[in-house]
Order: sequence, then structure tokens, then C-alpha cells
Amino acid sequence: MVKLDLPLVKANTTPRKAFDLMRTKNRSGIVIDLGGGAHVVARAHVIASAIKQKAANVGGIPDLEEIVHWTPGSKAEIHIDEIAPTNVTLKVTRDILPLFEQGPALCLCDKNGHPGGVEGEPCPRGCGGTVICIKSY
Repeated sequence: MVKLDLPLVKANTTPRKAFDLMRTKNRSGIVIDLGGGAHVVARAHVIASAIKQKAANVGGIPDLEEIVHWTPGSKAEIHIDEIAPTNVTLKVTRDILPLFEQGPALCLCDKNGHPGGVEGEPCPRGCGGTVICIKSY
């Protein structure tokens, strides 16, 4: 397991603000605080899809991945190590670290987050997703 810091946002954060924060922090994911101790991880392509679908906030996005709270003997891939006011330190298995280590591409697959491609075209890696592009401003 290795440590990974991801930005922490509240559930009422707009998808655009969350995506911009990922780009600023050079991470392809965020942790969303849903309140009451519940936290979920959202990868960049989920947030990008929410922008395209004009979602009001990140807390209501479907397909968010719940963070597994680690217990001794657990085989969880992600668990919370430490929560600070603006970021969360996670412990993750090395095989999923590349999913989060870089900032999101401006064009990516809506299914798996693969970078590149042309808006509206099939994913360049052939995974069955469609390329979505987020305009930088």
C-alpha cells in the first residue's frame, strides 16, 4: 500500500469547480464529503460526465465509489489514512495509483477515463466509452 493525497470537497461543490481543483492539484480524482462521516472517491471521468450532463453538485452524481474503511486483515484497495480540511490521505494498492497520480486530461473517455481522443468519438483504446472534452478557461 502507498499513500496518495486527493483534494477534499463538500457534496455541494459544482462538478466544474471539482474538475478545476483536480487540474490545479494534479490529481485525477477527488474525495467527496457527503456528511455524517461518509466519503466517496470520484475519478476525473465521472466528474467530466457530470459537467457535460449539467449536474448541480458532486454529491448527487451516480456511480461514485465508496471509500472502504480499512480494518486489519482487509484486502481493500482504498482506505482513509488521514482527513485534513482540504485533502484526504488515502492508502491504495500500487496497481490503482496511476488512476489518480496525474491531473485529468481535457479530453477523456467517459467509461474508464482514458486520456485523448476527439469529442463524441469512441474511446481511442476501444473500451466502449465515448470521448468527452472539457473546455479549459
